[in-house]
Amino acid sequence: MTHHEAGNILIADDEPAMRQLLSSVLRSHGYRSICTAADGQQAIDLFGRDDCRIDLAFIDLNMPGFGGLEVIAMAKTLRPCCYCVVVSGNSDLSNVMAAIQGGARGFIVKPYTAAKISDMLEKYTRDMAAARPARD
Repeated sequence: MTHHEAGNILIADDEPAMRQLLSSVLRSHGYRSICTAADGQQAIDLFGRDDCRIDLAFIDLNMPGFGGLEVIAMAKTLRPCCYCVVVSGNSDLSNVMAAIQGGARGFIVKPYTAAKISDMLEKYTRDMAAARPARD
């Protein structure tokens, strides 16, 4: 399985320009099935849907309604194997620690750059490969 078959990716961010940028970088890496949410409630709704099994999620910390940490907490219940990456304009260490303790597997500081996203996708691919049982 190549990383291009990563399944569904969720981008939860209340800024349309940020969703657009992240989507275009993901597409340039060959990812095709991308769903977006403009706030925490939409993100949680998507996690709860059976037809939209999300495998990788980029979640903004500061969104209207539910914030990123609340979304991750719900995601852990609704979709335990989802790989959650937090994105935030605030790289304050306490913010990063709260996200990681909350179950996030990575943290991207805004503004997004193609390089930051590529690095995170490589980490995701490595972590997924490590998590899969080795085949002889």
